[in-house]
This record gives sequence, C-alpha cells and structure tokens, in this order.
Amino acid sequence: TGAEVNPGLINDRKNADQYASRNDKAALNLGVYAADIGYLASYDKTQEAIDYLNATKTLADNLGVIGTFDTEVLKKFESNISNKDSLAKLLNETVQKTDRYLKDDNRNKLASLMVTGSFVEGLYISTGLIKSYPKNILPDDARNLVLTPLMRVVLEQEKSVAELLKMLGSVEQSEPVATIVADLNALDASYRALNIEEQIKNNRADLVLTDNNLVEITRIVEKLRSDITQ
Repeated sequence: TGAEVNPGLINDRKNADQYASRNDKAALNLGVYAADIGYLASYDKTQEAIDYLNATKTLADNLGVIGTFDTEVLKKFESNISNKDSLAKLLNETVQKTDRYLKDDNRNKLASLMVTGSFVEGLYISTGLIKSYPKNILPDDARNLVLTPLMRVVLEQEKSVAELLKMLGSVEQSEPVATIVADLNALDASYRALNIEEQIKNNRADLVLTDNNLVEITRIVEKLRSDITQ
C-alpha cells in the first residue's frame, strides 16, 4: 500500500512476560510475535525485529521448545537482516520447526494455538492497514485501487479460516480454544455472506473489493486478537 509502518498494529514485546506462565497464552503469542517479526523485517526495522526475537525466545524457552528460537537462530537472523526473502524463509522454517517439535511431543493443542496466533496476527495487521489508511488524501475509487491487493489478501483467507477451524476441532475444546473457535465460526460466516467466489466468477469483484465489506471481518478479527493478546 505504500503505508508507513504502524507500530500500533503489533503486540508490545514487553507483554511477553505476562504470557510466560501460561502455556496456552505463550503458544498463542509465540505465533503473534512471529507474525510481528515478519512485519517489522519487511519494513527494515532491524533492531526492533531482533528485540522481538528475544522476547519470542522467552516464550519458546518457557514452552520447553528447544533449539528453535535460540541463539543460533538470532545469529542467522542478524546476518541475513538485509535480505527480506532470506528472513522470511528463516522465520517460516523456525515456526515450522517449533510446530513439529510441539506435535512430536504430543502437544498438538499448543502447536494449533501457535499457528492460530500467527494467522490471526497476520490478518489483524492486514485489516488494520486497510482500516487506518488515510481517507482524506485520495478519492474513494483511487483509494480502493491502492488497497485492492491488500483487500484481496484478506478476502482470500476464507479457506484458511475453514482449515483453522478444522485443525482446532481436533484438539480439546477447553479455553481458550472454545472462545477462539466461536469467533472463527463468526468470521467464517462473515466471509460466506460476502459470496466472494461467486462475485468474482460473475466479474463483479468490484462489489467485494471495498473496505466497507471488510468492516464486519475487521471487527471479528479485532476481537480475536484482543482475546489472544490480553
């Protein structure tokens, strides 16, 4: 979008300490911070990204996830800090390694929560960028044109939400899973109400590619994210 980095869209790294004592919160926000690191790295916020990696290491250590967000990863991250593609690859590999570690240790619920946290944070940042994009600089049609690629990204997550629900449906439905599942079901219903695929098939993408159609999706995502990070 060409928008400046918005620090208000990421979770304060100082919050990591309050999550450390609860495995469910630690796993959720391990995912959240991984997405935040990707966002910071894409804007060349080198030191901030490294600071967030250190906060993430605290949560990984408390979860007993050995050898993922460790000193070696920090060194690799620092040495690749100028290459966004390498950073994205390294970050993805680290998250996948953590996911495998938790699953191998029969902690599927925590693995699912980490993936959920990362997905929700990515969607929260995307919808937040659209919501906060200035409305007094460009006419509505020009503004929609600038935001179209980002709106497409948000709208394309309908299938991902369904996959996330399927994944969470396979673990124990205690809190915080039950609340997250209820919100994801509401999000799924909001996507389906837009009838995105049908509109695109009928060459009426213009009917869905406006930020007015994302108001309800944005509201639900904001609630999800608030429940995860508070």
